[in-house]
Formats: sequence, structure tokens, C-alpha cells
Amino acid sequence: MAEIDLSEFKMFEDAPYELPEPKALIGVILGGLKEEEKIYGPVFTSRFIKYAQEFIAQKTGETPPEGISSLEQLAEYLESTTDKYAYPWCALIYAHVLSEVEFHGHTGAATKLLEIGASKVVEKNPSFEQRDVDVDEIMVKLRETTLAIKVSPKKLGYKKNQDDSFDILWPECYYLDACRILDERGVLKRPDGRPRCGITAFVCQFFKMVTGYEWDYDSLEAHKPHCVTRCYMI
Repeated sequence: MAEIDLSEFKMFEDAPYELPEPKALIGVILGGLKEEEKIYGPVFTSRFIKYAQEFIAQKTGETPPEGISSLEQLAEYLESTTDKYAYPWCALIYAHVLSEVEFHGHTGAATKLLEIGASKVVEKNPSFEQRDVDVDEIMVKLRETTLAIKVSPKKLGYKKNQDDSFDILWPECYYLDACRILDERGVLKRPDGRPRCGITAFVCQFFKMVTGYEWDYDSLEAHKPHCVTRCYMI
């Protein structure tokens, strides 16, 4: 694939902060994980906490305190480590992928099951074929929403394509530490083998919520250190 011309991207104004608010971002990630906790129970949570502790210990150089047995306790501990490691939420991305690999053999299996069920509802919608989507409007809404709760990256850009897909430029992704390690281990893949991008998966879910249509994504460039992903309706 030819190198992507980053000058083609429409860039938003920089966020008024360097990094997301740790408490807010950790809360968003764990909020999504609780759905899997309901399905797979305490064993999944136990493995998740183990992997998160493993990651943060490597980054801070200290052993996490004993007795962390709940996601709430884990969140509290990670929030306390920001003076030693600026990206504590990466422990959650690392732990989520490894836990899913252990439980399902590949990442994203549980998430995919939920998406299949939801897509059946969308397909029954009489207006399903009327795919009139204003990407500019929804991207602005995404940016405003995530800025309001301080979980958006400092820099963000996008460009629309002629086939109604759009590409997102992540110049400084805040998951990069975790993704590089997982990619090196060969586990940063979805059930169909395509590269996984947690933050773009969130964008697809946001677009689904706003438009009522199912969205998917592909990774075009990763860890350069910028990332570029393509989103499209399915």
C-alpha cells in the first residue's frame, strides 16, 4: 500500500489538554468491559485484573498492592499511578486483548457476538437502505462529545472518500503503548484476522448509535507513530 498523504486530512482544533482525564477514560473503558463481566463472570474479571497489573508493573517498576479483586479497585489503583506512568489506561487495553485471547482464542469474539445481535435490529428498520449520512456533522458531534468528558485525543483529523467511507487520522493515539506490545506478540487481531483498533471500534459504535446503521473499520497505517483507520457502513 502506498504511503498515505496526511495533508489531505481535515484537522480539528487541538484539544485544550495534552492527555485525556485518566479517571474519565478509565471509567469509559471499564464501563464497556462490564458487559463481558456479566457474560463470563468472575473468572474473566480475575484474569483481566491479573493482566492489567502485569502491564502497569512493567511500566511503573513497582508491584501493585495485594487485594485488588474488582474493576473498581483496579480503576482506583491505576488512577493513582499517573505520576509514574502517564498512560495507565493502556493497562486496560492490554488486559482486555489478552483476556479475550485466553477465553476465545482471538480478540473481539464476545464483542462480535453482541454486534451480530444488534445488527439484526438495524436490518429490520424500514429506512435501512436510505443511507443519507452527514459524516462532517457526526465527526463534529463525536469530537464535541468526547472533549466534553475529556477522553478525546489532543489531535484528530479525518477525510471523506468517494465511496462514502471516511478515514481517521490519529496523530498521537493514547493507546499506542499497549497496541505496540500486543502487535509484537501477534495478538492484536480480530476474529477474521484483520488488525484491531479499540478506539476506532468505539467510533464505529458511536456512528451506529447516531445513524442506526452498522459500521466496520480497517487499519490502513499503524504505529508510525500515527495511525490511520477507515470506517464504512456495512
